[in-house]
Amino acid sequence: QGIIPDITDPIPNEELRIILRNEMNTDFLLENLNERPLTVTTIRKDEFESYFETELLFKDEYIGTFKAIFLYPKTQEKFPVIIASHGHGDNGYKYRDLYFGTEYVQRGYGILIPFKRAMCGHADYEGRVSEIALLNGIPFMGIRNYELMLTKKWLSSLEEVDSENIGGIGHSGGSADCNLSIRLEDVFKA
Repeated sequence: QGIIPDITDPIPNEELRIILRNEMNTDFLLENLNERPLTVTTIRKDEFESYFETELLFKDEYIGTFKAIFLYPKTQEKFPVIIASHGHGDNGYKYRDLYFGTEYVQRGYGILIPFKRAMCGHADYEGRVSEIALLNGIPFMGIRNYELMLTKKWLSSLEEVDSENIGGIGHSGGSADCNLSIRLEDVFKA
């Protein structure tokens, strides 16, 4: 009654990382990530006045296939990239259109927007997939973190991308994904 509990000191980053990785139960996904094959296929490429937009399919042996769109500037220089994580009920196109996706490329950044799976929960198949993963000890946020790691792996392999300057941004549930990812991995420069 009216007693304010003691506030503990924050958990040091490395200790928090260990705790979260144990809770996410996805270390098996992250181990040897850079040695495993990742297939990225371009299924559409559009050219605009100052940038390109490609639609991509990422295929991984552990989690299957997910889609992303990649907008990048027409330049001869290496460019930094932002990985954008959309919110619940949205998709990559909505993020691009509602959250200034084209502004990034007009300012010299690339922006990669993965389409998140099981982000709505109300669709029968999405709810079932999330439930099965959770019942097997893997929160779907751990899988979304892995998807972000796959997109970073691919971006880092591109000659035109400044792989030392890959950042992240998220909206709504995508913010939680980015926040978790920076706790689990050294994934983003900013």
